Amino acid sequence: MGGVSLLAATGIIMTQTNCGQMTEPAPSEPAEDPKKTEATSGEKTAQTTAASSNGQDWPVWSGNGDGNLYSPEKGIAEGFDPGKFKKGTEEIDMGTTTNVKWVAKLGSQAYGNTTVANGKVYVGTNNESPRDERHIGDRGIVYCFDEKTGELIWQLTVPKLGAGKVSDWE
Repeated sequence: MGGVSLLAATGIIMTQTNCGQMTEPAPSEPAEDPKKTEATSGEKTAQTTAASSNGQDWPVWSGNGDGNLYSPEKGIAEGFDPGKFKKGTEEIDMGTTTNVKWVAKLGSQAYGNTTVANGKVYVGTNNESPRDERHIGDRGIVYCFDEKTGELIWQLTVPKLGAGKVSDWE
């Protein structure tokens, strides 16, 4: 595993919550070495770049919590191209990407910071593109993806917050 990826301009994604209904629970597995994971980015998709080895976790806003938004990682790709859609679909043609490891379709809004820890990538979004047909309608979602493959491990579905100061810009 490795490296810290670049952040796409149109979507910074992460939210955390402790309520709701979790689906597709991940099996128990031993903790991975926290020095061997990489951060991720978003542009209405979570996109992970191919980068150097020995990456570090990005577990909180700003990376390590010191507020500097700085990664000491070396050998990070200086840029990436998120690629183009396959004709007539909403699926990215991975052959048209540069420095992108995997892509995952998210909802129409994304909030906060992508979090990466122990080989998992956590992103928060809404339910505009439901993955679990048991949970339809306007909801908040936290996805957990496998850092290496982008495979969905589980999702947490929670009711939408009421309108007011905190909302999803609808």
